[in-house]
Amino acid sequence: MHVDYWHGDDGVDIKGNVMPDAIWIEFKNVQGELGWVFGKAKWIAFDMPELGAFIRVLRQDLVDWCKENVEYQVIVPKKDCYRKGYRRKDRKDLITRVCLADLQELDSYEEIGYEMTYTHPLTGELLTIERK
Repeated sequence: MHVDYWHGDDGVDIKGNVMPDAIWIEFKNVQGELGWVFGKAKWIAFDMPELGAFIRVLRQDLVDWCKENVEYQVIVPKKDCYRKGYRRKDRKDLITRVCLADLQELDSYEEIGYEMTYTHPLTGELLTIERK
């Protein structure tokens, strides 16, 4: 189903440690079956440590954007796969690379900042996480 957790009735698929210049979208998985972008999740959340936030978009908005902006039927080498199809050696996958600016074009784009405080489980003290 490509759902990592449920928020009420809405499924969320989380993509970890994504770089702003290298966000990978999976149309087909390594077995050649439908990739996560066609899963059951309502939302896709990209973990972006450089921003100190998750980027959240509606999965269907991302699918629609890809249909308009990605030449996924054109298979190119990895170095040229920005908004074009790429298939890894000896795999049946079909992926493409986009960037943060592309996601920002989506109406559903939202940044959700990391929680930077927490309560110590023994002392109850409110502690702040320092960014380096």
